[in-house]
Order: sequence, then structure tokens, then C-alpha cells
Amino acid sequence: MSSAQSYDYIIAGAGCAGLSLAWFLVREGPGNKKILIADQSLQARDDKTWCFWSSRGIPDANLIDHEWKKLEIRTDDHHAVSGLTPYGYYCVQSDSYHRKMTSLLRESANIDWLECRISDFETHNNRARLHTSEGTFDADYIFQSIRPVDIDAHELNLKQHFIGWEIRTNRPAFNTEAACFMDLSVEQHEGITFMYILSYSETRAIFEYTLFSEHLLATENYETEIRNYLKDRFDLDENSYTVIRKERGVIPMVDNGFRPAANDRVINIGASAGLAKASTGYTFTRTHTVNREIVQLLKEGKPPIPRNPSSKRFRAYDILLLYIIKNYPASALKIFETLFRKNRLVAILKFLSEETHFGEEIKIFWSLPHRPFFKAIFGARKLLRTAFSTK
Repeated sequence: MSSAQSYDYIIAGAGCAGLSLAWFLVREGPGNKKILIADQSLQARDDKTWCFWSSRGIPDANLIDHEWKKLEIRTDDHHAVSGLTPYGYYCVQSDSYHRKMTSLLRESANIDWLECRISDFETHNNRARLHTSEGTFDADYIFQSIRPVDIDAHELNLKQHFIGWEIRTNRPAFNTEAACFMDLSVEQHEGITFMYILSYSETRAIFEYTLFSEHLLATENYETEIRNYLKDRFDLDENSYTVIRKERGVIPMVDNGFRPAANDRVINIGASAGLAKASTGYTFTRTHTVNREIVQLLKEGKPPIPRNPSSKRFRAYDILLLYIIKNYPASALKIFETLFRKNRLVAILKFLSEETHFGEEIKIFWSLPHRPFFKAIFGARKLLRTAFSTK
């Protein structure tokens, strides 16, 4: 492969965002375009679990690895298992997703694949240029998902951070009908602390010890909490289960984080575009929805710079909640507990999906403690003005 070789599009990063964009380009985009997919490794990695509660927007329902019809919520004084109609709660494993998508994409003669170290992007002579350990490549556009959001550049710079254990037990222990969305009954440290549980069978499940806060913990702190939770909640000591896989994640939860482009030729995609929803960290569905919009813009001959997937009022809601979590964590916990106790789970999911109308949103906010939000409106007023002044 010549270092001077040119492409129509270069995709830098062969993770979820890059592969899904390639899929939409091949299936729905302008025809006969040459595409280069470049990454340090093109091998499937079993290191992530992506979950979401709507199949709308994803390329193919066959990508889904597991589905739950119900979700469980626990707090100190509330426990509920709720049905999700019209939603399902879905899970996709990163290695499964990579294998399935790669298999589909390798059927296309228009895609080249390159394992390389990516050193830089730039714009040169109105073209995007990719510098790699294997040479330099040009394209009309580079779509990149390898440069993370700079969390510290934001005033509200929280992180959703977790370590997860996938375990297999030597006896039936888990309820398979429901995934545990949040167990907030665990001891609270800084920020918001909860356990997230995906039960695949009566003997196999993932437990993620998760925090919304500014600072990461030592690895042993997360793992000690998981170990203690398994013992206290399920009566599982270390001789009762085997850890078959571990995950670790840090998801940005920042104000006004949407950054769709580095410049007019280098377009950010996925988490690198700030597509993680600020108040929840959910990214999977938003990534696919925005990638489809990028492809439609290309098909129409327009610059492939998508609009912010969140409307201005939802950006404002996210800023208020982040401000409360950062500055008044005890109030934030009370808000979460009240939200789940006083509202139907389906209504909450609809709100978190940004599918509600203003009247439904007022009803939810009216059910919550008011004082923390009034304080946040005053304290975050500059950030709110920015949210309402940007597109």
C-alpha cells in the first residue's frame, strides 16, 4: 500500500463508532467510495459491554447479544422491578459486535484495512491527511474516534467510572428476568455510587461498581466493593464463583461536551465527539443515530458535520444535574431516589432518551426536590447561557 494512496473517506479507529459509520457508508451512503479503516489493532477486544433501551438506530438487530424485558431499581427505601414496554433493555458485547460488523464490512471491495500507529491528523490542500507508522494517507474527510474528550477542559468535569466483573457461580443465584439498572443502596462515597448488574443466566452475570464523581479509585477499591456486594447480597464467597472477565471504563460527564469536528475535514465520531449523554454516560444509540445523519449529509453533498443530538433544553437539564452531583452529592442522591420512587420507569427512560415533551418533563421535575435545582440554576447560570446560545 503506497503512502501516497488517496481515499474518499478515512475512518481512524475501528471500534463501535468507526465500524458503525463504515456500515452506514457501505449500506446507505454515496456509492463507490473508497474507504480506509485504520487502527492500532483490528482484532476484536472483549473489554466492553454496551447497553441501551431502544433498538432504533442500530444497524442490525442481529448485533444484540441479550435482552431483558424488565429493569430493577434499588435504593435504601425503595425496590421495584418494572416492565419496559414499549422498550426492551439490550446488551451488545464489544467482541461480538466487532466480529459481526467486520464480517459484514469485509464483503465490500471498497474498504481497505490497515493496522498502524496513528500519529496525527491535519488538513492539507483542502484534503484531510492521516499520518501513521505505515505512511501518510489523504481523503476528503477523516472520521476519528481515537482522541478522547478532554474532561479537564470543562467546568463540570465529572466521570462515570467503574470496574466490572463477569462471574460464573457454582449454583443458581441470579434473577434472569430483569437487569439491575441502579442499586443505590450501596454505601455512598463521593458523588453517586451504585451497582449495575446484568444477569445473563442463573449462574452468569456482570457486576459493575460505578461512581459519578471527579476522581478515580484504586483498582482494589472497586474490586473490594464488588466482592463485598456478592457476599452481602447474594451470599457468594470467593469459593462460590469464578471471575471470567473484567471491564474497566471512564466515561466523560461534562457540560456542553459536543464537539462534532476538529476542523472542516476532520470529523469527530462516537465518544470523541462528546456523544456520551452528560447525565447518564449512555453513548451507543446516540453514536449510531449521529453516524446515520453523517452519511445522509454526505449523500446530500453537504459537509458531514452533524447537529447536536440533544436539544437546548435537554442540555440544560444535564448541566443542572451535573452541577448538583458535583457540588451537592447528598442532594443528588435524594433526587435519584425520589425520581425512581415517584415516577414510572418507562417515563424515566423516555425522558433520558430525550423523547418527552415539555409537559412530561415538568411532571417529572415537579416530583423531585426543588431547592437543589434552584441553587443549580443560579450556580450554573453561565453554563446554561452557553447551552442556550449554541446550536
